[in-house]
Amino acid sequence: MEYVQNGELYNLIGPTFSDIEPGVSLPENECVRLFSQLLEGVEYLHSLGIVHRDLKLENLLLDENNDLKITDFGLSTMFRHNGVERLLERTCGSIPYAAPEASIMNNHQMLAGQKHKGEPIDIWSCGIILFIMFRGEMPWDVAANKSNEFSRWAKGEYPNKRWEALNVTQLGLSNSVLNDK
Repeated sequence: MEYVQNGELYNLIGPTFSDIEPGVSLPENECVRLFSQLLEGVEYLHSLGIVHRDLKLENLLLDENNDLKITDFGLSTMFRHNGVERLLERTCGSIPYAAPEASIMNNHQMLAGQKHKGEPIDIWSCGIILFIMFRGEMPWDVAANKSNEFSRWAKGEYPNKRWEALNVTQLGLSNSVLNDK
């Protein structure tokens, strides 16, 4: 097992989301570098037929060069075996990073979601991670139609100052990833 001495990506952004000021984030070039490494790792997992299902800042570690490593495969599963893809039913992962089709919310508890493909679940989480790296905060509390902020974003509006503060490049990339699921 490899020792990953620089800890969680979460700690690079801030000890807790409530301890950092909104808008305090990583430099854009570092966001892009880390995001590229994340996508490379996720692409590799998907090529093996594995979906992680719990990608979040706390499950992304940084080595001595601040290169990203994906960890915590406790919720991962096979979504493709011998070329046959199956739909997933189990709801799991961390609520703020969960794709809307993978969970139904009730009092901030995840309930059974609808059947869904595996790969888009990880891609959605990557989009949330990218937004956090750009802004130092979540784009919304939960990706569910009950959330006014999420509903407005889903309609193509920018629901809050967090989104409005992104530059054109950041906004385009964040929207592209979150809409590409």
